[in-house]
Amino acid sequence: MMSIVDIKWLKIRFKAKLKGSYIFKLFLLVIILCLSSCSHLSKEGLIQSLKSQFNTSPYPIVQEMEGTTYNDKDANQTSFIIEDSGNFLLSTGDYSIPVMTYCMKSSSSSPKGHTYILDQMKGKLGPLIKKLNLKAPAHFSMSDIQILHWSLMSGLSYEEMTDESQMIIDQIVPEHRNEIKESFLSSIEKKFDHLSELSDGKVPTLNDIPYFEEMRSFRDKLREVGNDYEKLKSIIDTSSSKKKRNETPWSKISENIYARFVTEGSFGDIGFIQVRVIPETGRTINSESQKKYTFDVTSLVANPNDSNVQPLSFTPLYGMAGVIGTSRIAANPHAAALILALTLVVYPMNWDDFFQLEEFLEDINDKDVKKEIEKGRETLRKEHDELERPLKEAGIISGKDKKHSKQKKETREYRKPGGLDQLQKDFDKMPGKLIEATDGTEIKVLPDGTTIVKGTKNNHGPTLELQPPKENPKYPDDGIRVKVRYL
Repeated sequence: MMSIVDIKWLKIRFKAKLKGSYIFKLFLLVIILCLSSCSHLSKEGLIQSLKSQFNTSPYPIVQEMEGTTYNDKDANQTSFIIEDSGNFLLSTGDYSIPVMTYCMKSSSSSPKGHTYILDQMKGKLGPLIKKLNLKAPAHFSMSDIQILHWSLMSGLSYEEMTDESQMIIDQIVPEHRNEIKESFLSSIEKKFDHLSELSDGKVPTLNDIPYFEEMRSFRDKLREVGNDYEKLKSIIDTSSSKKKRNETPWSKISENIYARFVTEGSFGDIGFIQVRVIPETGRTINSESQKKYTFDVTSLVANPNDSNVQPLSFTPLYGMAGVIGTSRIAANPHAAALILALTLVVYPMNWDDFFQLEEFLEDINDKDVKKEIEKGRETLRKEHDELERPLKEAGIISGKDKKHSKQKKETREYRKPGGLDQLQKDFDKMPGKLIEATDGTEIKVLPDGTTIVKGTKNNHGPTLELQPPKENPKYPDDGIRVKVRYL
């Protein structure tokens, strides 16, 4: 599928070869003729249809951002919400969002540390690619997703793709399957070569066109090696850039959001979307603190501004699918520290994500990573202390009681003798409105919404369990529990 950038490259390559003759104009006309048998669009519409499969639109570049100089170490100080759509809802402030990167062309180089600007993803394939980047990493490997991206960018049909790529489409984006039912490459290949014969060789064959040659090279390689990422990657040039890296410019995403993409790696490595959200003009401080601004990471494309370098798309390493597990996180302590920080400020918080990261990074000897892990543990201690306060006020536990750690780390547990009789006495001590669940379980609800459950029918014996209010803005129902087990 050809983007606007690709068509520009195509023109440049052929202009040099065909300049001074009528063949260049004939070449463009042939593309229209090749497509015309499949569509009733006008010539202009056919060209636009070709361009619109996958293209980008640049955001305005700004020389200076509003506010102080951006400092990556000061980012992620403000909480945010992740919507079901994958959008980040950000308060005013600075952020650094770690992202996994995919290259969006099955040829050209991907040098380390290249300087990019941000574009907006557009075209018919845009929604498909966004959904893949948003949802697929929770279920499939990064390498399998990258092979699918290469296949899409090379114009392959669903049937021409590997079993793994078809599986991703079937599970993640089945509603887009018909959009890739026909292979762009195969259909134009036959028509173009036929017209070349009719023109007695004056119209070049696809073998003479670098862009289509690159597409065919990937298709042939895919048929040869199947879903082998390392072998397919070998056709991509990842050599280091010889140019001196420039300062990455900021793009104005909206009236209130500036962003840029920075990386020291190439495709398949972790990069960072740096973001600044500025206050809305005329809003008061109090109202601005409640305002959230929408930022869609998966709609962005890193434009290399170089026809020899591949553009990149992104998956946030922390998003609606939770933490995207990858060995590259452990190899990038800065990303690991940022993701840990994100798990501690995102609303609603998910402690399972934090514990997964803590286990994954247990061997990382980095001060920033260790600092975030300790910050998480301290946050957990405070949540438990806050939740168990009614138990102490009622004299059911004291500061001297021993805490018992359990496999599920969200739970703080105490143990007391006395069995069912002691459970009933302690439950009677607790204040709150008494209600009965549909299964007969007795529950008390405190004025702040904290619930106290008298459990008598579980496998662990009589239990008094405190659960936080379901909509507590300070401590949402994120799985935190305090339990007293009666032996």
